[in-house]
Amino acid sequence: MKYVLHKSSIQDWDQYTICEEPIESLDLMWRASNAFCEAFFSLSLEEDRPIHVFCGSGNNGGDGIAISLILDKAFRNVRVHLLTIGTASEERSDMEKQLKASPHIPVTSYTAHQASSISIEAQSIIIDAIFGIGINGPIRAPWNVLIDALNSGGHDIISVDTPSGLMMDQLSQGSIIRAKHTITFQSPKLSQLIPENDQYFGQLHIVDIGLHPDFRPENILASYIEHDDISTLIRSRSNYDHKGSFGHACITGGSIGMMGAIILAARACMRSGVGKLTLNIPSCGMEILQKTVPEAMVMTNGEHNMNWFTQVDHYNALCVGCGLGQDPDTKAPLLKLLDEVQAPLVIDADALNIIADQNKIDFLPDNTVITPHLKEFDRLFGSHNNNFERFETALNMASLHNIV
Repeated sequence: MKYVLHKSSIQDWDQYTICEEPIESLDLMWRASNAFCEAFFSLSLEEDRPIHVFCGSGNNGGDGIAISLILDKAFRNVRVHLLTIGTASEERSDMEKQLKASPHIPVTSYTAHQASSISIEAQSIIIDAIFGIGINGPIRAPWNVLIDALNSGGHDIISVDTPSGLMMDQLSQGSIIRAKHTITFQSPKLSQLIPENDQYFGQLHIVDIGLHPDFRPENILASYIEHDDISTLIRSRSNYDHKGSFGHACITGGSIGMMGAIILAARACMRSGVGKLTLNIPSCGMEILQKTVPEAMVMTNGEHNMNWFTQVDHYNALCVGCGLGQDPDTKAPLLKLLDEVQAPLVIDADALNIIADQNKIDFLPDNTVITPHLKEFDRLFGSHNNNFERFETALNMASLHNIV
């Protein structure tokens, strides 16, 4: 599992590693750059294509120079573009000295007024190491002109840690690199998990740069779940296990015209490894459910819509809402279920809409898991302008109501 952190915590993690490992800042930069290059080589881009590395004045630019030196040793056709954007960091300056010790790498330096004059041949690969995670606002002229030109050139752009111009913890505006791949260090950044930013970072690759494992950040925004985190939760089957060994789940929902949602949920539940599954549905869905998910048991309540819910005290886990509809006869039984249920509960779809309509968010049992899409989320918690705002609301509401 990886943590999604504020940019200040990421910077603190770097410093903690430097102090506690210990390791020199420049050596940590080399380690990050080697991890970047391993991921870069795995992309299987044509080896004879020219690579243009654009390096800003900060540590991201230092990474870019180190990456250039590593790629040169791998016999790649590298050209470095050094951009004078304010005062260079100490690490960036040290890397530039090492670059000058490799005179066969073509290097061009640009000041602000030269930014619009950069020309790149077709079929080039661009490595974007211009701006890192530290920016706090839109990229100003003339560097915004450079970013727009790089985007419009039709090149494959690979960003180092983050696309230049993309702010970490808030909605970004202005000129932003549109990368085909982003190779980010150690953990994903919040901006890389927000739908509005999908157009900027392309395919995300997270590489381990060996930051110190004992670091404990003060603020963890979220946990980033990976395949290995889930695989460890899957129980192995012994020779004498049976359906009673792996729990009994109940999915309640469905209504006329929306039984497909129950089918999909039932198949997913069976796929997850549940021992027994009961579907609590209106009778209009009996035939289709018995044909499409024959391994599940079916109980019917109501003809076209649910008008009462089955007793819940003998299930190990429950899900309610898939294709449920919002018929008036369904609302009271749903609220009654919320009052009675003791088992782990997942609430989806129209069950959330009913809860929002009835203003019953406080009725949710502790540790309930809710799965709203964007409109359902806004019905529950009010309107939002973007997904950064929704993320902040999700954190606050999860804490306030003790839900997931």
